[in-house]
Amino acid sequence: MGISIRKRDLIPEDTPITARIKAPKIVNGNYSRQVEADIAVLSGEYRGTQFKDWFSFDKDKVSKEEYITDKGKLYQLLSLVENIDGLEGEELEKAIKEAVKKLDGFVIVGRVDVLENKAKSKKRNALQPGSFGPPPEDMDEEFEQLSF
Repeated sequence: MGISIRKRDLIPEDTPITARIKAPKIVNGNYSRQVEADIAVLSGEYRGTQFKDWFSFDKDKVSKEEYITDKGKLYQLLSLVENIDGLEGEELEKAIKEAVKKLDGFVIVGRVDVLENKAKSKKRNALQPGSFGPPPEDMDEEFEQLSF
């Protein structure tokens, strides 16, 4: 076996994908904690492409208290597998840890975003906020049951 160079595919913005969440974990970022996960595309033209995405906790600038923005990207991710509404403190922390464990292997559909760093020298893919969720149930079966 020889060595080769593999170019990382950049999926175009607004491309719909079906993907699997792999290896989610809580990590410390520059400004607050984040959930880091690999997003592996399962079908279509970009099948086999994988990219990392981060889902950040927010931090109050004055009190430095960490929180999750209601309906934000992290909230949306955790809500795929766990109901976190109304939870606070240690109860919420426990639910977050459980949700992150449950996300490993979870299949989603969504749209891809292309993000640039401030120097505009590097681009990377991410999931568009508000665009991802569980795949729809089999629509063909429901359609066949409709009476015309």
